[in-house]
Amino acid sequence: MKNQYKTSDLSLAAYLNIDHDLDSIEKGEGQKVVFVFMETTSLKEAIDDFWRRKALVEPASFFNSLKNLKSMIYQKRI
Repeated sequence: MKNQYKTSDLSLAAYLNIDHDLDSIEKGEGQKVVFVFMETTSLKEAIDDFWRRKALVEPASFFNSLKNLKSMIYQKRI
Protein backbone atom coordinates (compact mmCIF):
# COMPACT_ATOMS: atom_id res chain seq x y z
CA MET A 1 0.00 0.00 0.00
CA LYS A 2 1.25 3.47 -0.85
CA ASN A 3 1.96 5.94 1.92
CA GLN A 4 -0.43 8.85 1.98
CA TYR A 5 -0.51 12.17 3.75
CA LYS A 6 -3.98 13.40 4.68
CA THR A 7 -4.99 16.84 5.85
CA SER A 8 -8.24 18.73 6.31
CA ASP A 9 -6.40 22.08 6.41
CA LEU A 10 -7.46 23.92 3.24
CA SER A 11 -4.56 26.40 3.34
CA LEU A 12 -1.97 23.64 3.72
CA ALA A 13 -3.59 21.61 0.94
CA ALA A 14 -3.62 24.64 -1.37
CA TYR A 15 0.07 25.24 -0.69
CA LEU A 16 0.99 21.59 -1.22
CA ASN A 17 -1.10 21.33 -4.37
CA ILE A 18 1.05 23.96 -6.10
CA ASP A 19 4.00 21.56 -6.45
CA HIS A 20 2.50 18.19 -5.48
CA ASP A 21 -0.30 16.23 -7.08
CA LEU A 22 -3.48 15.80 -5.11
CA ASP A 23 -4.29 12.09 -5.01
CA SER A 24 -7.93 12.42 -3.90
CA ILE A 25 -10.46 14.23 -1.77
CA GLU A 26 -12.36 12.23 0.84
CA LYS A 27 -15.28 13.00 3.09
CA GLY A 28 -14.23 13.56 6.68
CA GLU A 29 -16.36 13.80 9.78
CA GLY A 30 -19.27 16.21 9.64
CA GLN A 31 -18.72 18.91 7.04
CA LYS A 32 -14.95 18.33 6.79
CA VAL A 33 -13.14 17.15 3.71
CA VAL A 34 -9.76 15.42 3.69
CA PHE A 35 -7.14 16.12 1.02
CA VAL A 36 -4.94 13.14 0.22
CA PHE A 37 -1.41 13.44 -1.19
CA MET A 38 1.23 10.82 -1.96
CA GLU A 39 3.75 10.97 0.88
CA THR A 40 7.22 11.77 -0.44
CA THR A 41 10.35 13.32 1.00
CA SER A 42 9.68 16.59 -0.84
CA LEU A 43 6.09 16.65 0.45
CA LYS A 44 7.31 16.19 4.03
CA GLU A 45 9.79 19.05 3.54
CA ALA A 46 7.03 21.27 2.15
CA ILE A 47 4.81 20.49 5.15
CA ASP A 48 7.64 21.35 7.54
CA ASP A 49 8.30 24.61 5.67
CA PHE A 50 4.61 25.51 5.84
CA TRP A 51 4.30 24.97 9.59
CA ARG A 52 7.64 26.66 10.32
CA ARG A 53 6.52 29.68 8.27
CA LYS A 54 9.44 29.20 5.89
CA ALA A 55 7.28 28.48 2.82
CA LEU A 56 7.58 30.87 -0.07
CA VAL A 57 5.01 30.87 -2.82
CA GLU A 58 3.88 33.21 -5.57
CA PRO A 59 0.59 34.68 -4.32
CA ALA A 60 -1.38 34.14 -7.55
CA SER A 61 -0.33 30.47 -7.59
CA PHE A 62 -1.59 30.02 -4.03
CA PHE A 63 -4.87 31.80 -4.79
CA ASN A 64 -5.45 29.70 -7.94
CA SER A 65 -4.69 26.48 -6.07
CA LEU A 66 -7.12 27.48 -3.32
CA LYS A 67 -9.80 28.29 -5.87
CA ASN A 68 -9.27 24.97 -7.68
CA LEU A 69 -9.55 22.95 -4.46
CA LYS A 70 -12.76 24.71 -3.48
CA SER A 71 -14.15 24.04 -6.94
CA MET A 72 -13.30 20.33 -6.62
CA ILE A 73 -15.04 20.18 -3.25
CA TYR A 74 -18.24 21.72 -4.59
CA GLN A 75 -18.22 19.59 -7.76
CA LYS A 76 -18.01 16.42 -5.69
CA ARG A 77 -20.65 17.73 -3.27
CA ILE A 78 -18.64 16.47 -0.35
